[in-house]
Formats: sequence, structure tokens, C-alpha cells
Amino acid sequence: MHRSSSIYAPQAASSTIGTEIPRSVTVTLTREEQERVNRTRRQGTTSKTIRRHNSNINRIITFVKEKVTNGTIQLNSTTGAASTIDSIIQPINLDTVRDKEAYAMEKNRSGNMIYRKMDFIWNNFPQEAFELYMEQEHVKYHLVKDQVTNQPTIKLNAQNKPIVKTFDTQRKLYNAIEGGV
Repeated sequence: MHRSSSIYAPQAASSTIGTEIPRSVTVTLTREEQERVNRTRRQGTTSKTIRRHNSNINRIITFVKEKVTNGTIQLNSTTGAASTIDSIIQPINLDTVRDKEAYAMEKNRSGNMIYRKMDFIWNNFPQEAFELYMEQEHVKYHLVKDQVTNQPTIKLNAQNKPIVKTFDTQRKLYNAIEGGV
């Protein structure tokens, strides 16, 4: 997941607060050191949570592609910069990422891990499009399978009203998409 980190560092001088200068130091880690950094970064996040986050990211990528293709979401920018699907969704080269396990989604039948292959650039994604995604039934409501049709339907409470997922559930989805793993 693309994070909002920058290759620029804030300047220390008070007259230039808010301006940035390019960083002049790069760090190269050995494979073992990089693995330790990756484990520390993921500390407290279970592999199940990482897989769920990546599945959620994959779902929104599919949603965005579908909605842009059918014209429901039309990408344009008020800043003059071209906003395209390629500025929101970019391929991941798993051979070059530092933490391949951060992109894990699920294991296939043979036991091999399946990884997310596309990256979602949150900073380029329009807020309205995210709100449209959050209004989908599977995101907003608890669903159950209808016993007759075997299709998912909205679960109803005793007063026959739809059971809405809690704010915390939606916040977790937002965090997964905004920050990745």
C-alpha cells in the first residue's frame, strides 16, 4: 500500500517551516535486518488481519475499476493534473518490495500464498468515490444467506429493520485502505 511518506524531510530553520528539502541519506539493509524491520512494523498485526486488509484493498480496487469502466465514477482533477485510473491503481512488483508478506491475501488449495498484485494509491482517490464504496450493502449491513435463493440478504432485527455494521467496522475498513497493513 502506498503510504504518504515522503523522500523529503522538513527543514529545521524557523523561517522555512513547512518547506521541504530532499533527504540526503539512504539506508541499505541486509536481508536479515530488513526482515527484522518488517516484523517490527507488523508487530501486533496478525497474519489474519494482514490478509483481511489486503482482501479489503483488493475489493475496493475491483470496485473502482468496475465503476470507472461503466462510467459511474468519472475521474477528473480540479488541480489541472490528470487523474486517471493509473494514478489510483498501480501494479506491484513483488520481487522488488521490501516486505512481501505485507501483501499476503490468502492461501490457495495447494497451500501457496496468494499476494495482492495491485496497489491502491489512497492520496489520489476521490473522497466521494470512497463514500460510494461505503454505501454498498456488503460494507454497510450485516448480510446472511437466504435459505431459498442462497443469495446474501440484509439481516433484519426483531423490529424488521436492517442491522447496520458498527462505526468501528467501517473505521477498520477505512484504516486498511488508507494505511495498508
